[in-house]
Amino acid sequence: MILETTQNQNQINIKTDKGEKVISFPSKVRTVLKYQSSVLVLLDHDSHNYNDKNIFRIGEDGKNIWQIGTPDPYNTSEMSACFTYLGINKNDRINVGSMNGFNYEVDFETGKLLNKRFTK
Repeated sequence: MILETTQNQNQINIKTDKGEKVISFPSKVRTVLKYQSSVLVLLDHDSHNYNDKNIFRIGEDGKNIWQIGTPDPYNTSEMSACFTYLGINKNDRINVGSMNGFNYEVDFETGKLLNKRFTK
């Protein structure tokens, strides 16, 4: 069971009832959310390391469960589609927003993007 999460620059610390795990990323961590039995992580959108796949689901064991799906596979400029928002909506679903003006719900099990909506 995840008890607490903290972040510092490009690292997150996951404290569980079994101990602590520190996970490092090559980019600055922007948002960390404890959600069900996992931690959701949004990396800085200014980084070119992950482009439009900058959200991860990390298990309490510190292992990566999934990396978010590609918002627009036909986009030629990957930076314009990177994610800038990660949250939980009023229906307790994962909600993300991309730099190019779209919001999505995310499937918790797979990381696939659902219910695309243009918001700008």
